[in-house]
Amino acid sequence: MALALAEIIEDRRPEGLFASQLSRLRTKSAVIATRPAEEVVDLIRAWMASRAAAIGVEVAPADITSIREDSRLLPSGLSDPRTDLAAAAVAEGYIARTDLAVFADDHFLDLEAEHERPNVFLHVVDTPSNPTPRLLSAADLIDHGGPRETQAAMHLLGRA
Repeated sequence: MALALAEIIEDRRPEGLFASQLSRLRTKSAVIATRPAEEVVDLIRAWMASRAAAIGVEVAPADITSIREDSRLLPSGLSDPRTDLAAAAVAEGYIARTDLAVFADDHFLDLEAEHERPNVFLHVVDTPSNPTPRLLSAADLIDHGGPRETQAAMHLLGRA
């Protein structure tokens, strides 16, 4: 439902929903558009918590560019070009579950290791949307927790 809400905010109709589900999602979309920003941040955090499996990986700074340029990773959050964030030292995006293993092999990513300072954030879904819906990218920014990221999320949603 989190992914369907993101599609609604993009003015696209998600497939396979009952009328009642669609109505609830439209109500949530209206809440995001009209409630005070601090309330919206908490709602997005709650509503979008199950949007994707998230993996954080630490790589050498020299490897970030090739990861960001890989077409299998659809930019989001800190890497979303629609934000005004200058976060060249990180890569963040959505990747198809079926591409993850080969992507990790191609970039020598250890997905199983404990990473103290991740600088690559992968959000794994069945089928990523291109471009990444604004709500997904905003939720990714909010998850980083900083005021700069939260402000960028609100800007992305037309709330700042």
